[in-house]
Amino acid sequence: MRYFQVLLKKELKENIRTHKLMIMLVVFSIFGLLSPLTAVFTPDILKSFLPEGMEIKIPEPVWTDSWAQFFKKKMLHKWA
Repeated sequence: MRYFQVLLKKELKENIRTHKLMIMLVVFSIFGLLSPLTAVFTPDILKSFLPEGMEIKIPEPVWTDSWAQFFKKKMLHKWA
C-alpha cells in the first residue's frame, strides 16, 4: 500500500505541475456539455438546412434523454 501512495503522490504532483489535470478537466467538461447542447440545437440546425416545405418531426429533448444516452455509452465500454 505504501508504494501506491508514493506513486499516486508523484503522479499528482507531475500532473499539477504540467497542468495536465486542468487540461483534462476542460476537455471532459466540453464533452460533457456537448451532448445536451447538441440535443437542444439539432432541430434548429436541421430546419435551417432543409428545403422549404420539408418537415422532420423530432421530439423535444428532456433530461431523461441525456441521462439515457450517458448510461447507454457507459454500458458499451463495459462490453468492449
